[in-house]
Amino acid sequence: MIQALRELPANGTSYEEIQGNELLRRQVARWSTNWGGKLRASDLITT
Repeated sequence: MIQALRELPANGTSYEEIQGNELLRRQVARWSTNWGGKLRASDLITT
């Protein structure tokens, strides 16, 4: 826990973008091609 607090920006107390975690949205968009989807990270919102 202490290591995570040291390594996270703003010690883990900052908010992410309103659409959700950008890395997660990019990964989901990339995986969507496996089932024939054509999603872009900007098409997704994570909560």
